[in-house]
Formats: sequence, C-alpha cells, structure tokens
Amino acid sequence: METSNIIAISSLSLSIFITLIGMIKYFFDRKRNNKIFQKQDEIEEKYLKLKEKQVKISKSNKQIFKKMSEIMKENSITKLKFENELLEHIKMITINSKKTNNFDRQGKDKAAKRNNDLLTNGFIKQTDKEFDTTASIVKQMLKRTRIKPK
Repeated sequence: METSNIIAISSLSLSIFITLIGMIKYFFDRKRNNKIFQKQDEIEEKYLKLKEKQVKISKSNKQIFKKMSEIMKENSITKLKFENELLEHIKMITINSKKTNNFDRQGKDKAAKRNNDLLTNGFIKQTDKEFDTTASIVKQMLKRTRIKPK
C-alpha cells in the first residue's frame, strides 16, 4: 500500500503542479493579453484621433478651396473689368488718333490750299522780286489791293 500511496501522492502532486503551471501560464497569458488589448486600444484611439484630424483637414481644405474659388471668381471679374476698361481706353485712343490724323490732314490740306491760293491769287507771287525793306513790301501789297499809298 505504501507504494500505492506514494503513487497517489505523487500523481496528486503532479496534478497540483500541472494545475499551478496552468494557472501561472493563465496569469501570464492574461497579463500579456491585457498588454495586447491595451496596445490595441491605444492604436484604435490614435486611429480615431487621426480620423478626426483628417476630417478637420478635409473640412478646412473644402473651406480653403471654396475661398480660393471665390477669390478666383473675384479676380476673373476684376480681370474682365480691367480688360473692358483697357479696351475702352484703346478705342478712345484709336478714335482720338483718327480724329487727330484727320485734323492734321485737314489742317495740312487747308495750309497747302492757302499757300497755293496765296501763290496764285494772293499778294505774293513766285516771280516777284525779293523786297529789300518792309516799307516796299507794304507798298507792293497796297498796290495789289488797290489802296493808294500816301
């Protein structure tokens, strides 16, 4: 019987030892799993924070894009206004330059006609001799206009 008691005690001790090892393993696994779960929770929290930041960034990007589109619209409107004003100025300049050219041409034509009239019908003829004094010029002009000099 003693051997059977020894065997029973040793099998009982072995089962207690295996149970203790299992419990120790369970506690270590639980501790390790807790660390893993903590890490997983931290990662999920970081992911959620990043997601929130991404949402904020996308909102701010939308606002920035909206603002940029408004600015671009304003710039295009301003550009169109400037271009229209510039075209108006160019039109005015071309109209003024045409008027000036016409006026210059008319003035030159009038001056040429007047010179031509003076040369053909007027007081001065090309064949006239050059006058020595202003008195002789006045006398010559008075003769041509039929006013008697004194």
